[in-house]
Amino acid sequence: YGTAKDRKKMMQALKSNVAAMLLDDHGYLAVIRLAASIDDTVQFQKMVLKELLLPLPQNFKQNQKKRKMEGQTADEWVPRGVAKSSGSGKNMNTEALDEVNWDIDLDENDAEDELSEEEAKEEKGVESKEADEQAAVEMNVDTESMDSTDHISLYDVAMNLNGSKFLLYLLAKDPSKYLDQDLKTLLQPAMILTDEKNYVFASKKDEQARKREIIAFLKLPLIKICKEHAEEMIEQQYIGCRVLLETMKNFEDADLVNVVANLFITPRNKGEVAFYECCSPHFLIKNIILFEASQQRENNKRKVWLSDVIFELLQSNNSLKNLLETSRGSFVVADLLNVPSVSKKLLEILKDHKCGEESGKGGEVLNEALAKSKAAN
Repeated sequence: YGTAKDRKKMMQALKSNVAAMLLDDHGYLAVIRLAASIDDTVQFQKMVLKELLLPLPQNFKQNQKKRKMEGQTADEWVPRGVAKSSGSGKNMNTEALDEVNWDIDLDENDAEDELSEEEAKEEKGVESKEADEQAAVEMNVDTESMDSTDHISLYDVAMNLNGSKFLLYLLAKDPSKYLDQDLKTLLQPAMILTDEKNYVFASKKDEQARKREIIAFLKLPLIKICKEHAEEMIEQQYIGCRVLLETMKNFEDADLVNVVANLFITPRNKGEVAFYECCSPHFLIKNIILFEASQQRENNKRKVWLSDVIFELLQSNNSLKNLLETSRGSFVVADLLNVPSVSKKLLEILKDHKCGEESGKGGEVLNEALAKSKAAN
């Protein structure tokens, strides 16, 4: 409900705390709400998103340590010398209260954390210098020249339950499927009363246009993170996998498509379940294939399609037979029949195929899809 000046002050107040807030159980809500109401997307990129291309503050993990006494039971909070209550209060040794030493001694770990006045000044000076160096980093961080994205906070945000919601809000055309009801309510457009006593939207910019402008700043680093950590992200079905899915739907990158396709098709170590039989990889591939099928019907001009790359790998590696022997693999093949660029070629290969009982429910679905496709042709 604030003005543009109010939002700018809020962004200035977030300096050096953006990544930490996005990883916090409650702080991420403020950053998402700011992204949903800001009109000056350039300022948002410079003052908020820029920090996601920097490392997490060195003292962040220290601040994340469990606070003293947090998580303890009520009995453990009772001072030494006082009887533990049964809940009725009758067993409390009230005579012992006068003898209790209420100055709780620090344990050895707490004592080690205490710094002398000189040490505290020295540590404060080091932190101040680090903050100045971090603030001096220029806007246009060259992510392409980075050896690894492990150390930038965007990676931590993408792999965090709270932080990933911020990225999913920006990436997904309809992010409601990833957000809980309270967050959906929070993101409802705010209305303000004008001098003419009319209610208007507090933000003048179209939501989809705002999101496109904001996420464009993170395009290259997001793609780089997905390429370097594809397997880790895929294994996190409700966090990293969703970020990877929406990144691939938004941005076209041939290298990223090849990385994901090879992970899905390439046999794993002996004794390990094939990647395409696992729940999370199946979720990712299925959703991308369905997305690509709809995009091709709408004449999208993309040059690289995951469906095409997977089909080529299945042919070159003779892996199609392996997929057809499993339920989830059969589901994927059935989905490929809906993709215009590969459906005819795939149907020609499978014209005499019929899945057996070993293919489970996926085999039944594939048999129905083959019969339907043959009837249509």
